[in-house]
Amino acid sequence: MSVLISAKEIHKVYNVSAGEVSALRGISYDFEEKGFYAIVGRSGSGKSTFLHILGGLDKPTSGSVFIEGEDVCKLSDEKRSVFRRRHMGFVFQQYNLLDEYDVRNNICMPLKLDKRKPDENFYREVIGMLGLEGKTKKYPSELSGGRTAEGCYCQVGHIKTEAYYCGRAHGESG
Repeated sequence: MSVLISAKEIHKVYNVSAGEVSALRGISYDFEEKGFYAIVGRSGSGKSTFLHILGGLDKPTSGSVFIEGEDVCKLSDEKRSVFRRRHMGFVFQQYNLLDEYDVRNNICMPLKLDKRKPDENFYREVIGMLGLEGKTKKYPSELSGGRTAEGCYCQVGHIKTEAYYCGRAHGESG
């Protein structure tokens, strides 16, 4: 298999009132295509920080992340935003569905922002796979926590992206 994401010497230092906190110290790893990876560790060990940097949501203090040969750490905020929308899918610990939009509009939002139309056959396949038929006209506040999570999974699964990033499954603490 070939490498999809390559992290090289990732360092992240936060400046806090008590001084500097090193969240990441020189992490390097190659993630292969079609691989399934879990980043595990105790609370506060830098898992979310590393995922945010891998996904272009945050920049490292030093180091590089290459996706499809592009160092996403060197892109402007605007270019990173477009790159994320076109190449990545995220399921956040807090889900981040927009309350003012129904499930279907939330699922299709990344495509709409990119002025693309959903692939209706693929959309129905993803909805069916997660058992959300009949729920697409509901709003996030009308769904159970599990159904809200499934809406997020549909959102990222629907855009046919190269990489998916998930925080704790179903927002579990720990």
